[in-house]
Amino acid sequence: MKLSKYILVSMGLSLLLHLLLLHITSEMLVGAHATQEGENRRFFERFLPVQILPEPELPKPEPVPEKDKESVFPDPETMKKITSDMQREVRQLANVRKIETIFQKDNLLDVPKTRFRLEGVDKQRPPGLDTNADEKPVLATAPRPEIIEIDYASLPAPRQALKMRTITPRLERESSDAAMLPSLTPHGPLTSSAGGAYGLSVKSGFKPSFGAPEIEVPELKQETGAALSLQDSAPSPLEVATDLSATRGNGAGLPLPFDGFVDIQVRVIKDQVGNSGYFQVDIIPNANSDALKDIAKDSLFLIDHSTSISPQKLSQFKLATREALSCLNPKDRFNVVAFTSTTNSLFQGYQAVNARNLAEADQYVAGLWRGGMTDVFGGVAPYVKNSNGDKNRPLNIFLLTDGRSTVNIHEPPAFLRQISAFNPGNVSIYPFSAGTQANRQLLDFLGYLNRGGKCHVDEIEKLHEELVNYISTHSSLIIMDLKYTAEGPVSQEIFPRSLPHLYRNESLRLFGRFRNIEDELVLTLAGKDADLKIRDLIFRRRYRECPPASKELPREWAGQKILFLLALRNSTEDQRLIARYNAEINALTREYGVYTPY
Repeated sequence: MKLSKYILVSMGLSLLLHLLLLHITSEMLVGAHATQEGENRRFFERFLPVQILPEPELPKPEPVPEKDKESVFPDPETMKKITSDMQREVRQLANVRKIETIFQKDNLLDVPKTRFRLEGVDKQRPPGLDTNADEKPVLATAPRPEIIEIDYASLPAPRQALKMRTITPRLERESSDAAMLPSLTPHGPLTSSAGGAYGLSVKSGFKPSFGAPEIEVPELKQETGAALSLQDSAPSPLEVATDLSATRGNGAGLPLPFDGFVDIQVRVIKDQVGNSGYFQVDIIPNANSDALKDIAKDSLFLIDHSTSISPQKLSQFKLATREALSCLNPKDRFNVVAFTSTTNSLFQGYQAVNARNLAEADQYVAGLWRGGMTDVFGGVAPYVKNSNGDKNRPLNIFLLTDGRSTVNIHEPPAFLRQISAFNPGNVSIYPFSAGTQANRQLLDFLGYLNRGGKCHVDEIEKLHEELVNYISTHSSLIIMDLKYTAEGPVSQEIFPRSLPHLYRNESLRLFGRFRNIEDELVLTLAGKDADLKIRDLIFRRRYRECPPASKELPREWAGQKILFLLALRNSTEDQRLIARYNAEINALTREYGVYTPY
């Protein structure tokens, strides 16, 4: 009994003691909080350029005398404030006008173009038409400016501790009712500018009638009444006609223009002495080219997987082909051939680009492995000679190899002459190579002489990117068998002599040399569209009226001429001609400082 009384007394005393300690602690925390608040205040005053002001007491409104309540005019203080606000707005408006003048002078303002709508033909504007229907120009509008504020207390501790930060006490913001605030656009909801739209009436003019002139392009003429057959030999890619008659013969077809589908830009640079100089022509499909249909074509991937191809290079060949397959045009056909000393074709012929065939091709390429000897000529020649059986359907051969044969070896000139002789005229070859062991002389001119291109990268890892990028940008073909003629002596100094097909996402470039800057450049372009109709244009431009070109243009022209001479050298066995070409190449390299790697 005594023990239980002792426990109860102890618990009561302990409870009283805890209550006493809690009361003392609360008094101490309140004091510490006040001390901490004072320290924080001294910190801001020491390190930050800010002054914490006490909240001002709002003055009590003074009673307005009865006589002032009936006054029509404001008091002098209010009048003074109104005058000050008006002067400030006038100054702001003057500054806005100055800024607008500067922007207009430098053509930095986007002025909306006026639009017109046709309301009548061969008659006056219809009487009684509501002229209020005309849409007047509308300027762009922008929201009124607002002050953006950041609450310092909501910032993370590291941002609060940054030095040189200006802190302003939070104030109540008031939106300005001033009609004129500094802005280049009127205030209002965000809208773009729009030009006016006005009704017009047009009068039709004289409608000429004429017969088709007796001209045609023999190379582009479609055979009728007979089965398609390929040409026995390819046209020479190393000659260019000197006038229009060299390209056209006698016929009854009138070519359709394609002037509106391409932009032609010419830049020139004049020699320091004399009136001669150099020019550069860029042929660029514009937005209107979307009206031209894609031309159906075939693509062939030739993959060298012999032992001379390193494992890393073969891996890039396979990766490049598998990624490029997904970039083919759905209208096209394709095939994949792997070769060593023999060839192995995936399909019997060219197949449609669909999900099933692409999946089968992907699996076929993924299963390729190194093995066997290398016969580059035997891998390429049959597919160039046999082509696809349709001279009106281009065939692009993408050749992935190092160009080094271990069997059936041919010297580059003999190899190139035979492949060019096999080409029926619709085959373009695009060799892709990488590393330092590639046969650059063979591969580069294999593309140059067969209406294709070349791609060599020093780093093997970049090969698949180049192939995928090339096939994706060359997916949409709009003009095939494109040829050009140049009028006058300039035709002998313009390179390259042949052009590839024209793709929607690619530009073509020509380099030339003129004799007199007062002369005129006259170019004629001709090709076929998806309906096998002839398209042509005639372009004229005086050299003096062209914008200036880069200072590197003479060297670029010399490089193109050297490539042309090297191609001529690889196309002949006449030693006298070879010696003459070598002399011209050496003279150009010395004069222009152009390096030739062959």
